[in-house]
Amino acid sequence: MYAEALNETLEHFGISAREIANRAGIREAALSQFRNGKKDLNLESWEKIITALPLEAQQYLHLKVLIGNMDNRGLSMLLSAVSSRLMQEFLNERKQFTNENLPEKI
Repeated sequence: MYAEALNETLEHFGISAREIANRAGIREAALSQFRNGKKDLNLESWEKIITALPLEAQQYLHLKVLIGNMDNRGLSMLLSAVSSRLMQEFLNERKQFTNENLPEKI
């Protein structure tokens, strides 16, 4: 699941394995073996790879890992949670904007 998510992320963002290996400070051969399902990475190497990705690619990778094995019910619950969070942030920003634009009392 992790290798597939990484492969999809690199492809989606047009990032080469060589570039990520260099930026992460890991051997390109080790990354290649991981991407081909021949070897697992230790947590430290995985963290280095994630950190070497641009922020948008990191977020994309996390989502790929998160939803990789979810069924429709799980996806529905995730979307509901995201929707609730966005609505709460919208309401908080609206309240703050309204409070900032109220006329001062004389």
